[in-house]
Amino acid sequence: MITNRDLNNFILIEEPREIDDTIGGYKKIWQKKYQLWAKVESLFNKRQIGHDISVAKQRHSVDYYQFTIRYQSHLNRKMRIVWKEKVLTIIKIIDLPVQKNFCTLIAEEVI
Repeated sequence: MITNRDLNNFILIEEPREIDDTIGGYKKIWQKKYQLWAKVESLFNKRQIGHDISVAKQRHSVDYYQFTIRYQSHLNRKMRIVWKEKVLTIIKIIDLPVQKNFCTLIAEEVI
């Protein structure tokens, strides 16, 4: 059972916007959508699902986190989370059926 005391980490949820770059194209910027309190859990420590990936022949570490927040109706996977100077990509949104006022976001950070 989630309580207000569990929501002890301040997070921002940002959404992408495309703006005119003044030379005929568009540029993606991130705009603040929500400021929320969340319960944050590292999934790497609990389930050992963090792993390394290779991108352009460079090794990167990936960490996964679970954010439990008060329900927000307009969340989507195009948004991202900013928490403690970390920028995380939302990879899954889970509604909590037992506690209808809350939802869980699974997010990853590529280091």
